Parts: sequence; C-alpha cells; structure tokens
Amino acid sequence: PDSAKGLKGAEASADGKLGKAASSLGALNAAHASPSALANAAPNSRVGQVAAYARAMEAKDVDAAALALANASNKSISQNTVESVNSLLGLQSSPAQNAAVAVRAAAIQRGDTVGDVGTGATTGVSAGTSATASTAAPARGDLR
Repeated sequence: PDSAKGLKGAEASADGKLGKAASSLGALNAAHASPSALANAAPNSRVGQVAAYARAMEAKDVDAAALALANASNKSISQNTVESVNSLLGLQSSPAQNAAVAVRAAAIQRGDTVGDVGTGATTGVSAGTSATASTAAPARGDLR
C-alpha cells in the first residue's frame, strides 16, 4: 500500500517517508492548519498552541516559543522537530535559533526549569541531536 495515497506533487512520497515524518510530529501536525485557523484557534487547543509558538518565533522570544512548543507537542522535541514545524508554518529561523528552542522545549518536557538549561550541561535532545546549552543556545530569551 502507498503511504502517500491521495497526495500529489511534492507532498507525495513513494518510499513512505511522508507518513514517517508526519508520525514523528504527532500533535504538532496542527502546524498544517490554515492561516485562518491559526489566527482564530482557541488558545489552549493544539492549533492555538502552535499559533502561539509561531508568534513567539516571529518575536524571537526563545522562552515563549519553547513553552508553546512543549505544550503543543505529545512527542519529544529535537532541532529537527523545530525545523519541521517552522517549515510547515513558513517561519525563517537559523540553526542556532532552532537549537535554542529545541533545548529549552525538551527541558520543559522533562520538567526542568528553563533557567537550568544554561548551566552548560549536555541536554538530552532527541532524534540523534544533542547540544551543549552553553555553546549551542544563545543567551536566554535571545534569538538574535
């Protein structure tokens, strides 16, 4: 069976990678919502949480973006997760910005306080990506 059945063009995938990517995002597939849905979503819904993430990323607010992403996600967050969600939302961000958000969001998911991330300890970012918070992430709250 074709896992990309019903999809056309760039969305189709003959080797099943599309389904695997969608599965890895879990609840963050809410990023597929239309701009109207994102603008009008209830704040506590998945779409609303993804919209809050997008607004925080546009404002370059690492802590708010990480919190919104952690709240919206039902899976572990990695830099690849951040890049995928940003792509779906049409957001432009640097690898350093993505790493900063991923490190903080993963820490929030683990129950760490955001302030604990800046200690220089290696964080457990999933999907084969690990980062040392003191070198990979910009100063707290700064995405520049």
